[in-house]
Amino acid sequence: MNLFAAIMFAWTAPQKPTLDFMRLIKAVELVEASSVRHVSKTGARGIYQIKESTWRQYSERPHEWANELSYVAQAEARRVALRHAHWIVESAFPALGLPVTPYSFALVWHPGFGNVAKLNLSPANVDYAKRFENLYEELEQQK
Repeated sequence: MNLFAAIMFAWTAPQKPTLDFMRLIKAVELVEASSVRHVSKTGARGIYQIKESTWRQYSERPHEWANELSYVAQAEARRVALRHAHWIVESAFPALGLPVTPYSFALVWHPGFGNVAKLNLSPANVDYAKRFENLYEELEQQK
């Protein structure tokens, strides 16, 4: 393949859609809009509402750190949230056949992979995804 053909191939190749991971996490913070110390009925903790099973996939620290106020604990919560966000985009989206969009991200983040795989989504899940998508887009406009 000559240089011209290589450039034309790269120029015409479809681009894989991308999401801004820091914006995703900020949108999670905003849509959850709960206190750092909040614990849900299902045991999800903190500003990212991370369940213990998800926390343990990415951290050896205690799950209680998800809703502690110290800088170190909050940095760990953000690290866990970012790693989980990467997993959603890189693994869950392909496995579920979902498009790479903020709406799809929120559908997996909020009710969880298993519920999406079983199509077990409530109107509240859909509302959450719509609110999340709007916040994500507003954050883009604030850049």
